[in-house]
Amino acid sequence: MNLSVEPADAEKLRKWVEGLSEGTVCVAMHRNADPDALASALGIKEILQSLSHKKKNILILTSEGLEQVSKKLLEVLAPQTEVINDNPGECDATVIVDTSTPQQLNRLSSLLSKPYVVIDHHEVNDLIEEADVSIHRPTAASTSELVAELIMYLKVRPDPRVLTFLIAGILYDTRILRLASPETFAVMAWLTENGGDYRKAINILTLREVSRSEVIARLKGLSRTGLYRLNKEAILAVTCIGAHESAVLKALIEAGADIAIAVAKRPNATRITIRVSQSFLKKFGSEPIASNLALHFAKELGGSGGGHAGAAGALINSHVSPKQILKIIARFFTRKGYSLGILEEGRWMEECE
Repeated sequence: MNLSVEPADAEKLRKWVEGLSEGTVCVAMHRNADPDALASALGIKEILQSLSHKKKNILILTSEGLEQVSKKLLEVLAPQTEVINDNPGECDATVIVDTSTPQQLNRLSSLLSKPYVVIDHHEVNDLIEEADVSIHRPTAASTSELVAELIMYLKVRPDPRVLTFLIAGILYDTRILRLASPETFAVMAWLTENGGDYRKAINILTLREVSRSEVIARLKGLSRTGLYRLNKEAILAVTCIGAHESAVLKALIEAGADIAIAVAKRPNATRITIRVSQSFLKKFGSEPIASNLALHFAKELGGSGGGHAGAAGALINSHVSPKQILKIIARFFTRKGYSLGILEEGRWMEECE
């Protein structure tokens, strides 16, 4: 069975863990951690506990808390697990999962001054150059998949609930296996054969209650949306919303948009979230459109950006006017042979001014 992780990667991680002295090892995730990040962190904690011959305290950290779906998974599968929403200042070494830039770590970026490992599947990763060990595989469908492979190679016997978490992480990042590869299915089979509960994982993900705040965000986001055409081939939807961006963009893509972008104003910053439909991605072959657009925003405006072919984001270190955002989008697609035309400007510009 061909896997994304190689045996040598697992051995590097083993030696790194075994070489650590007594102390606290932290497992860090990106801000507003999604199920893939949380599942990866829990899987790494199991690996650390299994490989540590010296007494070590292991903490799971995030910044800006957990996504709602992550909270639900934690509540059902591991209610006793503590996730610390800050840097406790006692980490002697860190394993960073599902995170590609220091900005995604936010307040946890100070952890980069100590020894650290990176395990990630984003298209581009700015953390791997200084890492003691890096397992960066952009071809993997999720970071949970990479962590599951490490567990397989290292012959760790985790709690079955952690295997269920990893199934949920894979399901979440592959959109319920729509983006799965043959390797993904092989890993899923191993997880279920060894105690992971596929049915429970998918039930939590698909039968979750939608909060009133998410419903309101969806409706606001849709009502504010501006519609643009790229030549006569594609529809671009842009909206302004400050919460539940993923849910709003999912609704726009399901409604027929080829590209959906959400702009969120923050104090002295602008957050841009991007989704691209599978049909539009096929026009570009292997080019990661969403990730490249996010990096383009970061380069033009100052900040950080990255992600995957169909889902990405950028954090700009200043307030950016909507007109400037639209100009940058137009320049990006002009280079790819598309001209931007207005179908309906909507109210997103006045809301994000």
